[in-house]
Amino acid sequence: MRDGLALAHALGRTLVLPAVICGYDKYWGPLWGRGDKGVIPGTHSFALPIYNCPLDHFLEVGMIDPVATVREWSFLTNPRTPDAVTRGVRREALRETTPQRLAELKRLADAKVLNVGTLQGLDVAKSGMFEREQFKQIKRKYGHVVGSWCCAPTDEQKAGAPRSYTFRLFARD
Repeated sequence: MRDGLALAHALGRTLVLPAVICGYDKYWGPLWGRGDKGVIPGTHSFALPIYNCPLDHFLEVGMIDPVATVREWSFLTNPRTPDAVTRGVRREALRETTPQRLAELKRLADAKVLNVGTLQGLDVAKSGMFEREQFKQIKRKYGHVVGSWCCAPTDEQKAGAPRSYTFRLFARD
């Protein structure tokens, strides 16, 4: 998520989110108690894992200005998405994270959608792809963004799992 937002910001684009699988449900009330399984009370435990997990299950959505910065994982298959957008997908593998590669990607501005594939295993945000000032700008925009998950079922907590976990997209320096 961090690297996708950083790359989209640097390219002046909107991030189409990947589909995410959540191991626990997220809910305003407690998810623990007798027989808990990490789901909203009254929900069957077979509801987990949650495929195509909603963004607000793991990220504080309001912190990223979602309307301006992201689209849901199903955006390109949504019947309301204009044909010009779905036909305008250009695939460009991101095998190297250099300033030159970023410049090449910027020159593809005519592509409605730029699919760089998976960013797994690439530390785009800290790779040197961005100039120092550009990276500072990205951190100013997203440095405060946090996410979390809660709440591990009691049996998992007893086995040593944390009850909940909070993270920042960008670690503080």
